[in-house]
Amino acid sequence: MTQYGGNGGRPNRPPTKNMTVLVPLESGRLEDANTVLAADALLEAKKTKPFWEVVEQVINFWANKEPRAYRSYLVELDSVRNTRSDPKFATAKGDRSQPIRYIADVPEFVTLVLRKLYDTDELEMDKRCFHDFVKHFPAFKVAQKL
Repeated sequence: MTQYGGNGGRPNRPPTKNMTVLVPLESGRLEDANTVLAADALLEAKKTKPFWEVVEQVINFWANKEPRAYRSYLVELDSVRNTRSDPKFATAKGDRSQPIRYIADVPEFVTLVLRKLYDTDELEMDKRCFHDFVKHFPAFKVAQKL
C-alpha cells in the first residue's frame, strides 16, 4: 500500500495525541478510557494503599485530566489567601464578633471523588480531616497557622 492509498488521496498519518478513546459503561454511557482506568486504579489503591496516598492519586488524576482547571484553582486560592484581613489566621475581612477562619480549600472534584470512594463511616470530613489534609497538601492551605 502506498502512502496515498485508501485514504482519499491524502497521506496516511498516525493518530494524534489528542485522540480520545471512549468505552461503554454498564449504564450505556460512554466514558473516556483514561478516566475508567484511573477509577479502577483508585478503587484498587483504596484496598492496598494508605488513605493519604489515595488522596494524592485523586489530586494527581484531577491535575492531569484538567490541567487548566487545576492551575486556575491554585491561582484563585492564592488570591483568596491575599484577601484575608489576617493572613496568619485567614480570617474574613469585615467587622465580626467571631471571625470565620478559612483553614483549607479542598477542590470540589477531590471531595466528590473521595465521597465516591469512602462513605461517611470510613471518612468523616470534619475539622480534623481538613487539618490533616493541609498538612499533607500545603498547596491547599489558606491560613498560615492552623
